[in-house]
Amino acid sequence: MPSSRFVSSLKAIWSITLLQTDSGYYEELIRPKKLHNPVKASKSHRELQRELIITHKRGAVVGEKPELQRVLQQRNRAQALKQDIKQDKEKSPLEQELLKRQMRVLQLPPWWGRL
Repeated sequence: MPSSRFVSSLKAIWSITLLQTDSGYYEELIRPKKLHNPVKASKSHRELQRELIITHKRGAVVGEKPELQRVLQQRNRAQALKQDIKQDKEKSPLEQELLKRQMRVLQLPPWWGRL
């Protein structure tokens, strides 16, 4: 049987629990220590959590943007869409010339290709 001094030192160092079984022997069980979550331990995560709690208590919606910023984004999206449509409608000089040639080829009589 281990001495009480030895048992206390083991308990202090290794968090070992000694249990007495039915047969009279002692079993050593090492208790696992809880692992630290690196995300929750990081300073930036704690600050973000604190900010979220404060904004929640204040009653502000977290994902909501100011009205002026939303209107500006909508205008920018609409303008970009109009510009894309305008670019699709405008053909480059090369594209225009290719379309003219294609139209001429399509207007040729069918017997023209057999010559």
